[in-house]
Amino acid sequence: SAVETGIELSTSTDATVDGNSIDLGNFGIFAGETDKAVIQNNTIANIAFSSIEIAESNNVTVTDNTISNSDEVGIFIDNSDSTKVQNNQISESVLAGIEIILATNASLISNTISDSGSGAIFVLDSETITIQNNQVTDTATDITNDEIAGAIFLQEVVGTVDISGNTVTGTTGTNEFDGQGIVIGNSTGDIALTIDNNDINNNQGDGIGIALVFIFTTAPGDATADITITNNRIENNGATAPLRGDGIKIAVEEDGVINNLLIEDNTLTGNFDDGIDISAGLAQLATVLIPDPNLSSSNAQILNAVIRNNEVTDSLNGQGIILRSLGDNSNIVVSVEGNTLTNNVGGGLQAISTDTNGAPETRLCLALNNNTSDGNYTLTETLPVFFITSSRFSVVNRDGVDGANTGGVIFNPAIGSFDDVANIAACP
Repeated sequence: SAVETGIELSTSTDATVDGNSIDLGNFGIFAGETDKAVIQNNTIANIAFSSIEIAESNNVTVTDNTISNSDEVGIFIDNSDSTKVQNNQISESVLAGIEIILATNASLISNTISDSGSGAIFVLDSETITIQNNQVTDTATDITNDEIAGAIFLQEVVGTVDISGNTVTGTTGTNEFDGQGIVIGNSTGDIALTIDNNDINNNQGDGIGIALVFIFTTAPGDATADITITNNRIENNGATAPLRGDGIKIAVEEDGVINNLLIEDNTLTGNFDDGIDISAGLAQLATVLIPDPNLSSSNAQILNAVIRNNEVTDSLNGQGIILRSLGDNSNIVVSVEGNTLTNNVGGGLQAISTDTNGAPETRLCLALNNNTSDGNYTLTETLPVFFITSSRFSVVNRDGVDGANTGGVIFNPAIGSFDDVANIAACP
């Protein structure tokens, strides 16, 4: 029969909840102000709110439970420290399979999450998170309705974050930013982010999306990050109407800074848009046509970026790699080396520096070495109206870069033209 809570733990220590079957009720198992509890081997179905909820508790382990048909969330972690969620089977949650808010040191390991109605894993306002070896399938997203853009979606998460060994497939959504596999969005704070050895395929949006921006008030976002993206297999992501589906998309706006970025040894195949898309100040460029009072001028910085030894093939509507430094004071410093770029419809690589305002200076510094492409590398410095430019595109060993790569290099404007791409010995 229906009860408000199947099993409740309150202000307890070292409790174990094992082997129960709970059907119906507002909460299946609730643990509040509890220390060192173990919740394991339970079967929970048809719960009105959270099938398992952990609130203001420490060192709780949730393992080997089977959860289905939660009307809200399968497992909900609120304001708790050192929670481990492992080997659970979670299916058909109306909202998230696992939701974490105001938590520290949470670990989500080897869970199977299917048919979630609003993101599979959602983490908000939390610190030091591990998401490893989870199987995530058939997740619905709708950013206009519930602000959930991806199957694994982290927002305002700081400290060390490890997202490794997961499989994410079958994420759906109808809007431009829906349907993504793994998404991180920060407006402030510092994150040390590792995304390694994930299999991200057949999602309707981007495979991996990372954004440092704050567009909800006039205060500029000032998030900082160190990001490592390695050994991922990112395949067949995207959709048309609207067109979307970059393999890896990174966008920095306002006062956001990526201090170190490594994208290495990834395989990106058959994605609908670009293979790798990195931009600083792209949203500010859009406000030239449609002003947004909450989007501040771009001082976005992407520093010490290395894109190395990736295989990017069959991008259906875009580039293998696209780099864009835009906005008032945007800056990208990047080395692109040892990549194989094959059969990408838009070309091998496109790098663009342009300025939307005239001052201060927009900058892009590129080292391009030992890449192989069957499409061109197009390097463009865009001149704004009346040829008043404060954009500076520099290329290391500019005059030798054609010979340092396999595939044609196109400079726009041509070398020797007014305000062409500058030659430099090394990026700063």
